[in-house]
Amino acid sequence: MQNKNLLSLAILIATVFAVNSTQAQFTVVGRNSVSEISGWFTPIYNFRFYNPELPNNDHAKINSKDALGVDYARFTLNGKIRGKFEYSFEYDLASTFAGNTDVTASPVTDANLTYTGCKFFNVKVGYMKVPFSMGSMITEKYSAFEGRPEVVRSGFFSRRDAGVMLFKDFLNQRLNVSAGIYSGMGEYIWYGATDAIAQPEYMARVTYSYPSKVREREVDLNSTPVPQFRIGVNGSYNKRDTTIDGGHNVGSSTPLTYIKGEKYGYGADFTFFYNNFSFQVEADQFRYQPADLTMIPVNSNGNILTKYFRGGGWYGQLNYFCPKLKSSFSVRYDNINVNDAVKGDNGNTVSYSYQYYFNSYKTVFRMQYWQRLHDVDTHLPLENDQLRIGFQFLF
Repeated sequence: MQNKNLLSLAILIATVFAVNSTQAQFTVVGRNSVSEISGWFTPIYNFRFYNPELPNNDHAKINSKDALGVDYARFTLNGKIRGKFEYSFEYDLASTFAGNTDVTASPVTDANLTYTGCKFFNVKVGYMKVPFSMGSMITEKYSAFEGRPEVVRSGFFSRRDAGVMLFKDFLNQRLNVSAGIYSGMGEYIWYGATDAIAQPEYMARVTYSYPSKVREREVDLNSTPVPQFRIGVNGSYNKRDTTIDGGHNVGSSTPLTYIKGEKYGYGADFTFFYNNFSFQVEADQFRYQPADLTMIPVNSNGNILTKYFRGGGWYGQLNYFCPKLKSSFSVRYDNINVNDAVKGDNGNTVSYSYQYYFNSYKTVFRMQYWQRLHDVDTHLPLENDQLRIGFQFLF
């Protein structure tokens, strides 16, 4: 097993130094349209650490994740028609061939059409990222880490869904307002999931940047000469008559995403850039009012104290880019609480990341280590610590 891991790691490192770091984007110009084809892929090597106290069967399960693989292999088609319509389609081949049973890893990540001819707002229709969470809005290729923050990737909300979104920039793009109505099925929409009452999910996000617009990035590669910041707030509401995927048991390692009842979400974030330093912090909270009250724990007398419970989390991230070394160094602290009605049902993680930029974001070597301080599932340290080495190439 160890020799296999070393061989996989050697192959990955050889790929990093052998690949051509130039970027090619294919553009097709028609009489009334322009289309661009681009993409990016990320081969990775993943090694997991485990606690000896875990059962042997868990050892085998975790060890099976130690391998060389492809995290992303995405192809994107973007275009404009007659100057007033824009379209976007993105497909991830890595999700297609990996045999992933996680429905949130749908191979289609974008399939939408935008109308920009309206004076007061733009209209986007189709399957898209929902306007919620700074950590979700940043594309993986512009992130300092191989994995998103825990509160974003732990299943508190659907990151993508089909619907209609209105959005507009004001004050020289410093103020951005987005609001959408979505199916409420999230990624499950590709599997034909429906809800009996068919009520949509409502989401909205507002951001304000100063002194100029802040792009969706985490590392200050541009050596920003003047302090620049952005604040953001977002909210969501959904009412369901159907629980999907068994509802994910309250208090388990997978939080509730789709439950029968009502769910309110709200969050805020802040990002700052100056002189190669950057900082991000975000907090998101969700309030669940399940129709099935047995999902809420009872006290010693067998009584339910409330008819709702809350879940969510926050993270803080610090980054520094050294131009002379063409490298960035990042550290992130994550905290999540799956269910505030269950004592100790929270997790804490510290992540460290190093990136070497061969050619800006076009060609990047990335190394990350996750250190689990406390796990929501086993409550044992080192249950799921990971070392991940990856290489990003854009074309």
